[in-house]
Amino acid sequence: MNFCSIILQFCRCGGLFNAKGNPDGFLDTVGLTTAHNIVKQYCKIPSFLTPYHFRDIEAMLQQYLDAGKLGMSSGEGFYTYK
Repeated sequence: MNFCSIILQFCRCGGLFNAKGNPDGFLDTVGLTTAHNIVKQYCKIPSFLTPYHFRDIEAMLQQYLDAGKLGMSSGEGFYTYK
């Protein structure tokens, strides 16, 4: 089981605690920094062994981190939190 399938399983079960019931809400809950660190590890795997474009995902997460959008902990990630 890989990281993306784990995320989808959590989201199908309604997410975690206050997470919106989708992958974006789940990532906001665990934190975009954590997600970015995991994806960076997957970028080390040769691309022909993985069905996902982890380099694109890593670049997108880096843009959010650079903008200070860390998820629920900072009040904003894919969604805005109070």
